Amino acid sequence: MIYKQRPDATACAEYDLWNKTMRRYVRRGSKGIALVDNTGSRPKLRYVFDVSDTGERENSRPVNLWSMREEYVPAVQDALERAYGVGASPPASPLNIGRRTRTASSASLTIPSSTGMMSST
Repeated sequence: MIYKQRPDATACAEYDLWNKTMRRYVRRGSKGIALVDNTGSRPKLRYVFDVSDTGERENSRPVNLWSMREEYVPAVQDALERAYGVGASPPASPLNIGRRTRTASSASLTIPSSTGMMSST
């Protein structure tokens, strides 16, 4: 849901986490990214904000963004296949990233193999 609403998002968290834990502020006018929260008796929306929607304070904690180098993609794909019992297949389009697909005989998780799509820098 995050990618569909904000394809450029790199690090998302709820309002209170940005304010209290990371000691950053969410800029006025920023629009939250809606996520479905199924933990209660009824589904409800909760909102997260990308790091680009926040500003630093004097005592803000650093936000360390990760990136994946192309050489690590096969090892990550293998680990995900072993952990979740799904096979990797090349994405048909950017909108299929991380989306689970089922066929009559198996399930697969689409994992991007392009550095640009996995980089968070």
